[in-house]
This record gives sequence, C-alpha cells and structure tokens, in this order.
Amino acid sequence: MEIGRLIRKRGLDIAVGKTSFYECDPDQKGCKPKYSDGAYAGFAYPGWAACMSACPFIVAGGTKRFVGLWAELGVHQITTTVTKTMVKYQTRYRIVKGKKKIVDTKIIGRRSTGTYKTTELSKGYRKRLNGYFNEMGVDAGIVAKMLSIPASDISILDRDELSNFRMITGPGDVGDFSSASTCAQEPKPANCIELSAMERLGSGISPRSLSMTP
Repeated sequence: MEIGRLIRKRGLDIAVGKTSFYECDPDQKGCKPKYSDGAYAGFAYPGWAACMSACPFIVAGGTKRFVGLWAELGVHQITTTVTKTMVKYQTRYRIVKGKKKIVDTKIIGRRSTGTYKTTELSKGYRKRLNGYFNEMGVDAGIVAKMLSIPASDISILDRDELSNFRMITGPGDVGDFSSASTCAQEPKPANCIELSAMERLGSGISPRSLSMTP
C-alpha cells in the first residue's frame, strides 16, 4: 500500500508488462550485460505478463492503469504469519501516601510459544484495505473478492471484473506507456524523459529511442 501511495504521489502510470531482453535473457548461462554498467537491453511487452497476489496493491497506485488483453492480474486471501511470544516483566513499585506507584519496569525473559498462519483479518485491518482502494479510486469490492479466494489458489480477474472494480482506467497495455513514439504526442505526457545526443551515446540507446517513459 505504501508503494502504491508513492506511485500515486508522483503521478505515475502503471501497466502490467513483461520484459523481453535483446540477444539473451540474464537468467541464461553465459548471457552477458550489453552495457559496461551491467545493464541489459530489452523492451516491455504485454504478452504472458502476470501480476498476482500483492502486486494488484501496487497497480492500484497508478494514475492510469492498463492490463493488456494478454496480461493477467490475480488476487487471493492475505496470509498473516503470527508468532506468539511470552514476555516476563519485573516491575518495581513505591508506596506513596498509601498508594502504589510504578518506579520502573524491565523485561527479564522472553520466549517463543509458537507460530501459525491465518487468513483471518481483523475488522480494523479490513477497514484499512477498503480505505486504501477507495483512496486509489478502485472499488473496495475487490477486497471481498480477495478474501473469498483461498490463499492456496488464485483468481484471475476477467475483463468485466477489471472494469467493474476499476482496476483499469481504460483499454490499453504496457506499449502505450513504453513505446518510443509516446513522447511524440501533443501534448507530451508529463512523465516523458528526453535524452540528449550525448546521453544517448553514453547509454548506448539508439536514436530511434530518443524519447521514453519511465
């Protein structure tokens, strides 16, 4: 939720996408960075991209929010790990005019009494979740949807659900934000970054990618 608020504060747009790397994938054996600073070259595309579990909380922060036709956004219950700890305190008192007053308190022992996982949420925490999505302009009904899906499962939201919950702000995909031609629009999107000729040469970016969106 804090990541989502940071994104919204900065007025950033979000689309669910996946990176396709040029030449080779960094996970492949023997794949070396394209640039001297250790960066790999690639581009974002919407196909087979997945945003699951906690990821929708981040997507909700986008000013514009796109989930392409070939991308997926899924939700399920929130799992909380609870650790119980027994703490022993020693408290010193002083009697003043017949009344007991605490002088100081210190911990003299602490031990774990067990750990368990639960999908039960307190009313207060559920209220926080509803408040967050309302704040982001997303229908808080998505919280009920999340809590109805077992933590061991996942529910991929279909196009109607994405629209009805207002998880998306319209049709589109990651290409609408990452294409080099995006910054050629008039008026130019506020989050465009234009590189100078010297910056292009230093980064190895081709002239065709003069403009880009972060």
